[in-house]
Amino acid sequence: MAIKHIPQAFTANRKLIGWSLVPPFMVLLLAVLINVFRGITIGYLTRDPNAIGGNTYYAGFISQLGIFFWAGTAAICWFTYWLLKQTKTASGNLVFIACAGALTLLLGFDDVFQLHEGFFPYIGVSENVVLASYLVVMMCFLIRFQHVILRSNYVLFGIALSFFALSMVVDVFSLFAPIRHLLEDGFKLFGIVTWSAYFAEICWIELSGVKAS
Repeated sequence: MAIKHIPQAFTANRKLIGWSLVPPFMVLLLAVLINVFRGITIGYLTRDPNAIGGNTYYAGFISQLGIFFWAGTAAICWFTYWLLKQTKTASGNLVFIACAGALTLLLGFDDVFQLHEGFFPYIGVSENVVLASYLVVMMCFLIRFQHVILRSNYVLFGIALSFFALSMVVDVFSLFAPIRHLLEDGFKLFGIVTWSAYFAEICWIELSGVKAS
């Protein structure tokens, strides 16, 4: 394959280049608007939280690790969905995988930006109401896709949900005060990793079927 000159390479890939620039531009535009209308400095929105708070580099490192698993799982699900759509594979799990990616992103956003602890209470929505809403969404997901889940490694999925439930119970009722954070965040980490492993296996099985065919 001949090496393309820069103008040719740019022309051939202008759509991808353009779409790659849109998300960061929109995020930075949002930061500017928040600065203008809310008076919050740009640096407060763009810099690392530990740098803003004057914390050490290792502050919250376990929580930060969880972010990688949330983002990775959502990416795996949606990339698998896209590949299956591109290959026009007749899979009954397509909607399940897409919804799993969306649910993972929702939970990840809540974890990263502390939506149920900070944002929603700030706008007047109780933390308990938000947590109850998440439970309703999860129940709808489980009921809608129960036939898929029961044909999969549902034990691993059940373990993930159990860890999330334990973390939520410790958080809501402030149990075991001396080791509360160890239990709450530890259970959550176990939940995130097992959740990631479950959906990674689902996607691997689906993609292996495409490769075999």
